[in-house]
Amino acid sequence: MIKQRFGKSSLPLVLAMGILTGQVIAPPVLANPTTVRLKNPSNYETWQFVQRTYQAGDYSLVFSTLYKLLKEEKNFAEGHDLLGAALTQLGNPQGGLESIEKALKLKPNLASAYSHRASALVALGDLSSALADFDKATELDPTLASAYFERGNTNYQLGDLESAIADYSSAIQQDTSIASAYTNRGAAYMTVGKVDQAIDDYSKALRKKPAVTYPILANRSEAYSIKQKYKAALNDADQAIRLNPRYAYGHIAKGAALTGLEDYSGAEVSFARAIQLDSTDGFAYYWRGLLRLKKGDTQSAISDYQEAIRQNPDIGKGGYENYSLVATQSEPVTIGNTRPNSAPNVYKIAKQTTVLIDGQNSGSGVVIAKNQNTYYVLTAKHVVGSPDEYYIITPSGKEYLLDYSKVTKFNNYDLAIIEFQSNEALSIASLGKSETLNPGENVFVSGWPAVDAAITKPSHLFTNGNIAG
Repeated sequence: MIKQRFGKSSLPLVLAMGILTGQVIAPPVLANPTTVRLKNPSNYETWQFVQRTYQAGDYSLVFSTLYKLLKEEKNFAEGHDLLGAALTQLGNPQGGLESIEKALKLKPNLASAYSHRASALVALGDLSSALADFDKATELDPTLASAYFERGNTNYQLGDLESAIADYSSAIQQDTSIASAYTNRGAAYMTVGKVDQAIDDYSKALRKKPAVTYPILANRSEAYSIKQKYKAALNDADQAIRLNPRYAYGHIAKGAALTGLEDYSGAEVSFARAIQLDSTDGFAYYWRGLLRLKKGDTQSAISDYQEAIRQNPDIGKGGYENYSLVATQSEPVTIGNTRPNSAPNVYKIAKQTTVLIDGQNSGSGVVIAKNQNTYYVLTAKHVVGSPDEYYIITPSGKEYLLDYSKVTKFNNYDLAIIEFQSNEALSIASLGKSETLNPGENVFVSGWPAVDAAITKPSHLFTNGNIAG
């Protein structure tokens, strides 16, 4: 059985929606009684009982039983190892380390001891040392599913989501019964914007029939909402709330689904209930802001998005749209009474909204939004592909140093959003919908092409053409 602990005082494990704030425990790999050596053969039965008890999550009973056993079996490495693991789970990782160190002195190549020591180091905040121990554990025993799983959790906390996904996949390859591996891999997929894969993993986790299902249902509900499958999302959210009415994210997920179904009053009630239950959950503000944007209350939408990011910075990544950019977008630039798609008028608009991005890969960007004195520029991801010193040069010729830590890169698209602060009154371009264009229609391209043999210095070029069939 997979034991799950909830509560913000526990070891943090960030899931896609901030659903689980506790540690998810994978079943330990149980030692084969024929491979351990005990002085008293009658103690083998006690050892088997201890392993089953650890699997069931009764760590206090594990501790008390092993404490007695180890008084007689002082050189029992596996016993000291599991005692250390139980101490870590009971909130005493320092004591756990001391017991596990005894195990490693007795048996230096005990793979599970390295995995359990890594878990204690994670609890103590030493993630880099923990990763080294997880690596050693999997080197000694490539079949140790729990080591891959816990290393995945550690990589998740470090923000290395691709490595986390690979680790969860390895855990599943070794033991398909670990529902939490599917849940957490789904969370990682959500964070990198792979929503379909996340839904598939949440569904697989639920088919394993874990003891606690309401967080997984809420996770899948939100993923369904992102895919605009609002009826399925509402069904999952309602199930989650029935299982735990005080679970804030169940109400958030329901509000998201009701927003998609255009039941705005019902959605407001759900978000209010969620915030009442947990005012620190950024996703409540994120989805409420999206609702308010749909209702036309752009200022409240912006405020809610900013509060969402303050409470949970991970919301700014992956599959979560920064709708505040839409909310802050000004009216489209208009010049005179000429037709908006005439070349002279488009040129004037493009000239006023296109900026030069000067760096190792110089390129162009277009100003698409403004929030107070912060401007947002849409550019190609490859233009700002790696950290460097970049300057944004506006149509007036003023230069602004780019803060690379605030670059937002889109998954699966060669697009990025950069920002800079200025007191200039810059024009904002209006975003259109490419799907409304038809073959043969007239289009214009504005920008600063790369300097080469033909273009010897940065120059703003403006050309026109037609949509190909």
